[in-house]
Amino acid sequence: MPNHAMVPHYSGTTLEAQNRYAKGIKDCLSRFLENRPLEQQYLIVDKGSVVSPSYSYAFKT
Repeated sequence: MPNHAMVPHYSGTTLEAQNRYAKGIKDCLSRFLENRPLEQQYLIVDKGSVVSPSYSYAFKT
């Protein structure tokens, strides 16, 4: 997967949250292997622009 990064930070999370992370990673990998686009909720950067609300605050001017 060129230009992709998956870094799960799950220290101290609940088992339910870890299960949700695992399902999300499985979905991302399945979509990649089936040549389908990722869901918007998983995107951080799209076409060179930050699209995730979790990260966009750092890039506002």
